[in-house]
Amino acid sequence: MMKTFIFAALAVCISWKSTAQMRMVLRAPLYFDLQKGDSLSPKSAPGLAFYQGLKLALDSLANQGLDIKLDVADEELEGDSIAPMKPWTEVEMILSKQGKVFFFTGKKNGAARIEFNAPMREHLAAMSSYLFQVPGKKNLLLLHRNKPQEKKILEVWKDELKVAGFDSTPELIRTDLTGFPLEGKLKKGMINYILVPSADQSFVANALNRIQGLADAYSVVVVGLPNWMNFGSIDAELFQKVQLLYTSEKFVDYQRSDLMWFRKLYQERFFSDPHDFAYRGFDAGIFWGTLLLKYPNDFDLHLTDPDKKRLVNDFELVVETPAIYSNKHVQLLQITPHGISRRNR
Repeated sequence: MMKTFIFAALAVCISWKSTAQMRMVLRAPLYFDLQKGDSLSPKSAPGLAFYQGLKLALDSLANQGLDIKLDVADEELEGDSIAPMKPWTEVEMILSKQGKVFFFTGKKNGAARIEFNAPMREHLAAMSSYLFQVPGKKNLLLLHRNKPQEKKILEVWKDELKVAGFDSTPELIRTDLTGFPLEGKLKKGMINYILVPSADQSFVANALNRIQGLADAYSVVVVGLPNWMNFGSIDAELFQKVQLLYTSEKFVDYQRSDLMWFRKLYQERFFSDPHDFAYRGFDAGIFWGTLLLKYPNDFDLHLTDPDKKRLVNDFELVVETPAIYSNKHVQLLQITPHGISRRNR
């Protein structure tokens, strides 16, 4: 349910290049109703950071002649109930409670729906392609418990492994890990990639603890799901020990000069370090702002144009149906004792 429009931010550029004013709406869970005095609720951090990153992008674009009126609504949205609220705007952005980002374009621009986060199949496809192409001898194993949700992910993953080029799917190990001799399935002299299609934090933690005990005797790499990065109870050292390989829409490489530039800009403006969602908000603003600057009257016809590289998120939009687009670009990351490295480019 929408609470209220809480404020509007107006980016105006007085320039001979300025066009007619465009409108943008951001709907995000800001939880300002939980504010106590000058203290914001910790739940506000993602939504507020996304807004602040977006605002920095629009301020930057204003200097290039982009004139956008930004309305912001404090609203909690569930993934299954997301729908456009103001079809007359050029762009409507939605940050869901689960941290997913959606975009809608107004009716005069095709009334398209774009999902910022890549579908799970794209994550599994990218991982499968990488596993097929990575050099060296490898032994693939699938570790699961025959649970309904895991079986659903498992079947998609098996399909994508075949598409990637594997002649046969890895051996299936159905186990709850209790007394299971996992080491009997591992092979020496090659890398043992253990694919775990589970989003259950407890099972994943137990599996990683079990596998790390074998890491000294065998070369092992655990291949996991994107949501594992939200598992607060799993220590980062455990991910390092099993050399976790996973996919994500974003990668914040703090050594890159453009990210250091953004961090400095954010600190000067908001007196704190940027939250991950600040980078994503900035990327979203630059993505749409660039399209609106180049193609103010028909930007919807250029959603799939190439060269959409941004700070932490890249855009590779594909058409699912005439009115629905999804971003298929994912980044392949690995956690090792030396840090997090990107495995695809």
